[in-house]
Amino acid sequence: MSDKTNLIIYWKTILLFLLIFLTWNCTERHRTNPFDPKGEVEQVIDLHLTPQSDSIHLEWELTRPLEGFIGFRLYRSEGSPDEMRPYKVFSANQFSFTDTLIEQGEWYYYRMTILGKNGIESVPSPVRKALTGPGKAWILSKYDERVYQISYDLQHVARFFPIYTRPESWEIEAQDSLIWICFNLYDNGVIRLNRHNGNLQYYYLDELQHAQDIAIDRRTNKIYILDSEIPAIFIFNGQTIIDTLTLPADVHFMNVQFIPGESKLFLAGDRQALLMPLAPNGPGNTPIPYPPSFEAQDSEVIGDRIYLLVYSEEQQESHIYTYTTDGTLLDSLIYQGHLYKLATDWVDEHYYVAETQNGFEDFLLQLSFGGVRQFQVGGFRVITDIHINPFDRSVVVADGFTDNLVLINPQGTVLSQSHQSDEQLNIEGPIGVYIEP
Repeated sequence: MSDKTNLIIYWKTILLFLLIFLTWNCTERHRTNPFDPKGEVEQVIDLHLTPQSDSIHLEWELTRPLEGFIGFRLYRSEGSPDEMRPYKVFSANQFSFTDTLIEQGEWYYYRMTILGKNGIESVPSPVRKALTGPGKAWILSKYDERVYQISYDLQHVARFFPIYTRPESWEIEAQDSLIWICFNLYDNGVIRLNRHNGNLQYYYLDELQHAQDIAIDRRTNKIYILDSEIPAIFIFNGQTIIDTLTLPADVHFMNVQFIPGESKLFLAGDRQALLMPLAPNGPGNTPIPYPPSFEAQDSEVIGDRIYLLVYSEEQQESHIYTYTTDGTLLDSLIYQGHLYKLATDWVDEHYYVAETQNGFEDFLLQLSFGGVRQFQVGGFRVITDIHINPFDRSVVVADGFTDNLVLINPQGTVLSQSHQSDEQLNIEGPIGVYIEP
C-alpha cells in the first residue's frame, strides 16, 4: 500500500473520530433538574388527602431525593379543578398540613409544586380531590378480607385492618369500639375486632357448621350466631358457647337480629320469619308466614318496628311488610318487580330498595311508604348493602360485583363513587357498610 493511501486512511480516521466527538457533545442530554424549564416533565412530588368531617389533612412526599429547593407551594380550587390558585407556601422541611377553611358538601381540589431558587416551580403533583361530610364509613370486604375505614366521599382510606379470613357477616357495637364478624369458609367462628387499635381475637367454634349471621345483645354482651345448616342459634358469651336454640328444620334462615328492650330475636327465612323470645319460661316462638311462593330477601329491625322484604319469582312481585315486635302486621306494600335489598328511612318515610330489572343492570330505588317511586339510580350489578347516613340522610350503596361504593344524596344525585378515586381505591367484594356516629 502506498504512502499516499495510508495518509488518506489516516486523515479519514481522524475526521471520523472528530465527527463522533462533536456529535456527542452537541446532542442535548437528559436533564434531571426539575426547575429547568427545558428539563424533565416527570413529577417529583406526590400529594395525599385524608378528609375528615370538617377538615382535609394533606401529606406530601418527594418521589426521589432532591436538593436545592426552598419550599412547597399548594394550589387549591373549589367545585372544579379548572381554576387552581396559589393557596399556601410551606418550608422545605414541612410535609403535612390540615386545611380547616372548608365547607361540608363542597369538592376541594389540590396540587403541589416544589419551589426552587428565584421562585421557579417544579412540575406539579397530580390533582387530588376530596368531599367532606359527616360520619365515618366502615366497609366490610369479603375478598380483601379486610375492614376499612374510609372517608365520607368513599375515595380515601383512613386505615384498614386485615382479618385473614373470608367474612360472612358482621355486627358493630356503636357504643364502644368492637366489631364482631362471623366466618365459615374453612373453619367456623367469630372474630372480635377493636376498630380503634386493630386488635383481633379469633374464636374457632367446633359446634358450628355454617355461621351465617350474627346479632348482639348489648346489655348482656351475648352474641347470637345463626347457623343455617344445623339450623340453630348458638349463644356465645365472648369466650365459649353457653346455649343452643333449635330452629325449625324445614326453614332456611338467612339472618338474625336482636330486638332491644324486648329480649327477642327476629329471624328471616325462606318460607317464614320467626320471633323468638329469649326469656326463660316465656312465651313460645311466633312464626310469621309468607304468602305462597314468596321468599325473604331482606329485613331490618328499627326501634319497635320490623321491616320485611319478600319476593315471588312465580308472581314477579315484591312485598314490604311492617310488623310490631310482637308480630302484629301494621302495613304492607306491593311492588311489581324483583326487589332484593332494603334500607328503611323512617325519618323521611321512604324505603331504599335494590331492584333487578333486566339481568344486566340493577337499580337503587327510593320508594315512599305509599309505594311511589321517587327516583332510581342505575349502573349497579349486584347491590350487597344499603346504608343510610344518620346525619345528612345520604345513602351509601355497595356493589359487590363491580367492587364499587356509591354515595347518593336524598334527592337521588350521585355525589361520589369509590371508582372515581384519585388513588385508585379498589375494595374487593364490599358486603357491609356502616356509618359511625
